[in-house]
Amino acid sequence: MERIRGFSSLFLRPALGLSFLPTLADRFGLWGAFGRPNVPWGSFARFVAYNAAEVAKFGVELGKVLAQRIIAELESKREPTLSHDSSSNNLIRRYRKLKEAS
Repeated sequence: MERIRGFSSLFLRPALGLSFLPTLADRFGLWGAFGRPNVPWGSFARFVAYNAAEVAKFGVELGKVLAQRIIAELESKREPTLSHDSSSNNLIRRYRKLKEAS
């Protein structure tokens, strides 16, 4: 077992680290401009812009999933068991009280 651990430390960790260098070089524009062969990003700005758009899409999809859960809790006749963070739970309770009062 100790022999395998030594092999891992000596060869696999540096190999894994070296495997990330081409990607890093591309993101910093060291391989050339965007559009050249084998250059998917070309600059850090393009990489950041793409990832910002992807994160925004993820946030929208996550919001849709959370909204479906919360809508069911807002519209249920019985008091739901709330399992959100404390501020979300308080907002749901406040909304339900206002809805009952009106």
